[in-house]
Amino acid sequence: MNSTESVTEFNVTAADEQEGFPWAKGTDYLCLYGMVVTCLGFLLNYICFVTVGHMPSSNSAYLMRILAVWDSIGAMADGILHLGLRYFNVMIANFNATICKLFYFHSYGSSIACNYLMVALAMDRLVAIKFPFVHRNNSSIKVAMIIGSGCVCFAYFISLPVLYFFDLNDDELCVMLAQNVPTLLDYYSVISNHIFFFGLPFSLIVFANIFFIRELQHRKSAMRKSAGTTAGNDEQAKRKLRAEKSYIVMLMFLTGSFLVFSLSVAVFNLLGIQIALNDEYTQEQANFFAVMAENCMIMNNSLNFLFYFMSGEMFRTALKAAWKKGFIYSKG
Repeated sequence: MNSTESVTEFNVTAADEQEGFPWAKGTDYLCLYGMVVTCLGFLLNYICFVTVGHMPSSNSAYLMRILAVWDSIGAMADGILHLGLRYFNVMIANFNATICKLFYFHSYGSSIACNYLMVALAMDRLVAIKFPFVHRNNSSIKVAMIIGSGCVCFAYFISLPVLYFFDLNDDELCVMLAQNVPTLLDYYSVISNHIFFFGLPFSLIVFANIFFIRELQHRKSAMRKSAGTTAGNDEQAKRKLRAEKSYIVMLMFLTGSFLVFSLSVAVFNLLGIQIALNDEYTQEQANFFAVMAENCMIMNNSLNFLFYFMSGEMFRTALKAAWKKGFIYSKG
């Protein structure tokens, strides 16, 4: 999600041979790292996809599967088609103007789609807590597919301007160009990167997490007051509370990872801009920070399994069931 990531050439130059940090070689290693993390992410996302099939059927479980698929799709664009091929000095986006536009349209769209699928997960839990009967009557794979498709369509819709702004420059490099309206590019960059990619989804997820915490505290307080009234109902309420807590803790872990990786993308992009304003600016330095930002996005798409495992008791139980069945695909 940055305009400098498309700068291509990173061969060792005279600037790299001088004393100091080997920016070009560091960029090569980062490209290799991104490709390795993407391959690991494919495996972990597949394990997530199969494991969730052994969890109780719900909109959240179906949305977690959809998120695993789109995390893999997003990681493939950045980690394999871009950084992986770039490691071998192949820049697919520079082949022609059409591929340039379509590649970054897909890259932007898939990245934003993953963020809003996390928002959908958080909103689904909010509805389940606030309106349990409505949620119970509208929890099915069909509803989850409609929600997931809506998130993806919205993400690609707001990425449509990328088809206009990205093009090959005079050096035949795929970059974001101002075209005939420079101000329009500035506005779109702010709206796309700061509002739609980060600000709006993060605000919605944080709002949902605050609501979850308050609701959990309220339920615990209510359980203490009614303790001992009916043993069976009390035990059932405790199980339900534990299940809700497991989902909520998992969402809070996802929120934290989203915040860390998204802010890291912004920091590395800002460093790239500051370096460009420096008198000692070199293209290798800009490339290095652009690839660092892209690696943060790849990790955001590849490491959800770790957060599910660390925070979700229900997920760990389902993982054991999937392990016994050899991680064979299950419709769940």
